Amino acid sequence: MRVKHLKAVCVLLAGGLIALMIVLSGCGSPKTVATQPQDASSTCPTTVPQASATQPPSTTPSTQGGASASEAALAQAKAEGKPVLIKFGSSTCIPCKQIEENISLVKPEYEGRVAFIIVDVYDQSENNLTAQYGIQTIPSTFFLGKDGAIVNSQIGVLTPDQLKQQLNALL
Repeated sequence: MRVKHLKAVCVLLAGGLIALMIVLSGCGSPKTVATQPQDASSTCPTTVPQASATQPPSTTPSTQGGASASEAALAQAKAEGKPVLIKFGSSTCIPCKQIEENISLVKPEYEGRVAFIIVDVYDQSENNLTAQYGIQTIPSTFFLGKDGAIVNSQIGVLTPDQLKQQLNALL
């Protein structure tokens, strides 16, 4: 009887440790399902706390309290007629860091032709932009055309080749 009890305790402890490791790694249970996951092993979307209301995406900066740096960069890209890659994430999210590394690998090839905007969803100044895009899961990446309209979006980690494919489609 003691052996069965000991085995049950070990199983519960192991499960608890795994759950703790997932939480500490920055990954959580997503509320939404990843769209077109290319490599399920490389994505680990994280749920984002939401503001009370979600507005439709807009590339116009907020006039209340001034525009955030990301909103200003988005408005500038639209004014210049540049396509945009906008990535929503967090500095504590492992998959967010992975996609940022991949973005930094492809960015030099598209410098000057595409605007790259990285938004920290936990930065309070970015709340308006995060709400406008309805971000619930990170990392989330949006690809905007030269007119500022959403061409495509992806939840999860994108490889450099996947990023290049999306960026080439914008040009």
